Amino acid sequence: MNAQEAIDAWTEFQRRISVGAYEERSFEHHETGTWPADGVEESVANLETWAAKQGLEFCWSWDTHTWSLEPIEATLVDCPYCHGAHYTGQVCPLMPRILEDETPEDWMIRTPKAL
Repeated sequence: MNAQEAIDAWTEFQRRISVGAYEERSFEHHETGTWPADGVEESVANLETWAAKQGLEFCWSWDTHTWSLEPIEATLVDCPYCHGAHYTGQVCPLMPRILEDETPEDWMIRTPKAL
């Protein structure tokens, strides 16, 4: 697998997860060390492991609305949503999600507290 193939797969799995088109891992799966039959969460975990072994992590760009692989860096970035800080590549749980057909400008208008 090369980086572009990994990004393409990651993008598709994140799309499925964002719309709920996957089987979520249950308590029983966690207890038995198994994964749901659809393979989405297992594939995400495998891609994260693959990237980490290469010193990379998947990062979302709000400017381009794309995923990329970036070097893992323990850099704290100020968060306009919770007024705390998160490491590069992490998404604040208080951050409103951008809608599929929404532009960054529209999103910023809808979420003025982030400005």
